[in-house]
Amino acid sequence: MHNKSVRIFHILTSLEYGGAQLLASKLVLNDNKSFNHIVFTLVDLGPYKSILINKGIEVISTKSPNLLFILKSAIKCYIRSKPDIVHTWMYHADLIGLILSIFFKKHKLIWSLHHANPAENKFITRVIIRVCKFFSAHIPDKIVACSQLASQNHIKYGYSKDNMIVIENGINFENYTNQTKTLEKYNFNKNKIVIGHIARWHPIKGHKFFIEMASNLYKNNKKYSFILVGTGINWDNKELVKLLTNYELIDAVELLGERKDINMILNNLDIYISTSINESFSLTLVEAIACRVLSISSDTGVARDALADKLCIVNIGDSSQLIEAVKTLVSLPVNNILKIVDDSYEKIHRRFEENIMFDKYHNLYLSILKNNHKF
Repeated sequence: MHNKSVRIFHILTSLEYGGAQLLASKLVLNDNKSFNHIVFTLVDLGPYKSILINKGIEVISTKSPNLLFILKSAIKCYIRSKPDIVHTWMYHADLIGLILSIFFKKHKLIWSLHHANPAENKFITRVIIRVCKFFSAHIPDKIVACSQLASQNHIKYGYSKDNMIVIENGINFENYTNQTKTLEKYNFNKNKIVIGHIARWHPIKGHKFFIEMASNLYKNNKKYSFILVGTGINWDNKELVKLLTNYELIDAVELLGERKDINMILNNLDIYISTSINESFSLTLVEAIACRVLSISSDTGVARDALADKLCIVNIGDSSQLIEAVKTLVSLPVNNILKIVDDSYEKIHRRFEENIMFDKYHNLYLSILKNNHKF
């Protein structure tokens, strides 16, 4: 079978901004010359939809939140597409892929897991996860976790380990080249130190701990300023504004909302901080390190794999330790800071290169097609 005649039917919850959505979109665009990709989304939302359509990718989206309507639409598109592989991204899509595989047995099924801890989800999602884990040893041909942590946590929760593999996320390093590679970038004796945080507004992203840290630093030294970026990060967010008001940070923080120019934003930061309580990967942390921004992270996701110095890794939810980490790092000699930045860059460059990820998915598609056995 010629690769281009292989049809891969991707199912996603949506094409909104997010790690799984970005990865799936990049994979489809990169591999479009090798395979015939079709994308089906459970919700008709997201900027990646127009990007894919403009590149000639067929995208079908449902218009109703009703599960039966979504399933009916998925079955209709499946029958028309006649895919060789169904590749689902995130739990709700996994459930649809599971149902398709129960009724139609000719294709191969891949689930992609992009959540660090399956237990930390809303009730309905937890129900879906329980259904999926029950069938995980018998229905999907492969289950792909985006990190070792995601794999380990899902296996502990009851997912099959026999068909679980890890394909870590990757980035195109050419897109994240730092524009100011001089020692001056790491000279923190200047007038302002800009600290940034990029994540959607959600408790799991730990904004409260970032704000606690920011308040302490700013109260004691007005040279600090802060940038928050992500979906829901705007002045219309009453909960966020109340938090900033209570911590007396209104004048010290910029809220930039959802942005496409993440590379430019990262390049304007002196320090990037990830305060997530739970991450399966932490793509933005890797992007910040790729921009050679001094980065600090809570101890989750790939923090230990990406950050070269233990000073840059803090306990989850510990704003006091985060404050001390910032103060210690900015007090270091410039050459020491430069070494920390360069060492972290070398760690991620060897491991999280986008083409490595693409090759692994490409080989996965080929390998499961060669295996004609279906559970």
